[in-house]
This record gives sequence, structure tokens and C-alpha cells, in this order.
Amino acid sequence: FDGNGDNTFGGAFIDDLRIFWYCTVLDCYNSKECSDEPEPGAGPGAMDDTCTKDKCLDNQCYFEATGNQGCCYPQDKQSEGFEGATSAVDLGGQSSDVKWQILASADGARTHGGDKSLYFGNPTNMTYDGNGSAVGNDVSWSLAIDPEANLKLEWYQWLGLDLADKDVVTADVFRVYLVDLANFNEQIELFKNKPSYQYYQTWRRVEFDLTAYAGKQVIVFFDFQSGDFDNNEGEGVYLDDLRIYKGCE
Repeated sequence: FDGNGDNTFGGAFIDDLRIFWYCTVLDCYNSKECSDEPEPGAGPGAMDDTCTKDKCLDNQCYFEATGNQGCCYPQDKQSEGFEGATSAVDLGGQSSDVKWQILASADGARTHGGDKSLYFGNPTNMTYDGNGSAVGNDVSWSLAIDPEANLKLEWYQWLGLDLADKDVVTADVFRVYLVDLANFNEQIELFKNKPSYQYYQTWRRVEFDLTAYAGKQVIVFFDFQSGDFDNNEGEGVYLDDLRIYKGCE
């Protein structure tokens, strides 16, 4: 770019400009990233690549048991996938069009496993926008926890919330909490989409250790509050593949 001065350099080159969404919510891009090989020194029975086939499907990691000798696999104790004619999850008495309901993929539902999931919203327009603030606090799952060690509660959730007001007091909030029937006044919060939460519009697995509740009767509540009348054009909330399982010792 030499002109009247000492500018005999090659100049500047610009290439491959793009605008893109930096995605932080994906588990994987290929199956190698799903390897569950244990850390060095892990104890016997730890999950490793001899015990599972590791797959990346739709940017989520899945692990299929190989059945090889000496492998330990989690054992399901109770589960709810919303596939049957009835559900163990109590939907309560809901009269609004915007509510919790079991919805099939044929009706527009997103599902994690199988053909159905539990959906909060209005299936006619696939939002949770109604005549006022959206409230769904009647859904509960009553559980008798076996008196065993190493029990876990697991579920998958898909949150399609309107994030326009996610940092204000009236933000849309999805919350999961547990109540021990021996102490009904105390709520143990298992999940809440705080302002730092980033996994929206993708299926995410959530797990909670039930060791402290072995042998007890508990209720798990799923609660949604939009907080106000505005910015309720998100798709809503989906829950699927709830289960209690015994992990590997």
C-alpha cells in the first residue's frame, strides 16, 4: 500500500467473515466426544468403553450397554415416560388452555424418548401466552423411595422460555422441588432456571441424589410461573423420561 511514503508492505487481507450463534448447549459433535472412559484409578465396575457403546445423536450423548462380563449398569426402580394410557404423575385440576398436559409428537410435541412427553403450554399455538400470567403448579410425582443406597432421581427437560425478561424479578421461572412427607413445610429445590442458566431449547438431563431420602415417602413438584402477562411467547416446557434408578457402587 505504498503511496508517497515508505509503505511497501503487503497490506491486509480479510476472509471468511460470518455471523454465527456460539452454541454452548451441545453435548457432542461426534461419538468420540461421548467416550465415558473412567479416570485413571477409578474403582472396579466403573463405566467405561468396554461396558458401553458411545453414540452422539442429535448432539446428545447416548450410551448403550454392551453386556460384557464384569460391567455394572444402573437399575431402574421407578420410571415415567408418559407413553401409557395413564400416568403416575398427577396433573392436578387445571382449567386454563395454558396448562400441563401429556402431548404426542403427532400433535406437535417434542419428545426425548418414545412418542409422548409432558408439556406446559397451549398446544393450539405452542406458546404459554394466555389471558394472564401463565401458572402451572399442580403437577406432582409421589414416590416411595426404596431403603437402598445410591439411588438417583433423573429427568429430561426442554425449556422454550421467552428470555426477553429473564434477568428481572418477573422472569419466567421453571422450578422442580421435593417435599418429604415427614416434613411437608420444607421444600428442597432440585432445579431452577436462574439467570445464569443457558441450556434453552435443547433436551437436558437433570439428576438428584436421593441418598438422604432412602426409605421415605416424598413428592416431586414441577412448577412454572411466568411472573407477568408479557413476553410469554416461548414454546413452553417439556418433561420426559423421569426415573429413579440405582447407580453403580
